[in-house]
Amino acid sequence: MRELSFQVINYICFILIAILLGAIQSALWLQVFGYTPAPYLWMTITNYWIMFRSPVRAMIMSYLVAYVLFSMSGMPLSVIFVVLMVNFGFLYILRDRVLWAGPTQFMLACGGLAFVVPISSMIGAYFFETAPNVEFHFFSWIVSALFTALSALPIYYILVVIDKLTQQEAPKNTSSELI
Repeated sequence: MRELSFQVINYICFILIAILLGAIQSALWLQVFGYTPAPYLWMTITNYWIMFRSPVRAMIMSYLVAYVLFSMSGMPLSVIFVVLMVNFGFLYILRDRVLWAGPTQFMLACGGLAFVVPISSMIGAYFFETAPNVEFHFFSWIVSALFTALSALPIYYILVVIDKLTQQEAPKNTSSELI
């Protein structure tokens, strides 16, 4: 029973962080940095769960994050699901074959998958929207991916601390004095 309560607290904490990161990305970023392309801060939550949890738990968190994003985005829910499932597929295939454990791998995964988000959202819009309004901005694509990779490192350590506080298994091979 105690383990179940820690798991529920873990889910709640990660959802609250997803809400906070989504709010920073969708509202605060524009107020502070203007029209500079925003990083995909929500992606850190889904990537963390895909890389360090079982596939079922990662899929549940992806669906929960999709509903959080839907309330803060102009994208239809079906397109958000396409983006998250494409990211899930790419990262799940790569996590045991190419990537290693630790914060550098997490940064690499977040930055790499940030390149996939605009492409998968264009594909999802063409298949699921009646009148797809898709524009591709090359500069925004590159800058968002770089900002996502840079923002992934501090967020990674916050997520590891939450895992330790809720007695979840922390990612392996993390060598830091902080955790």
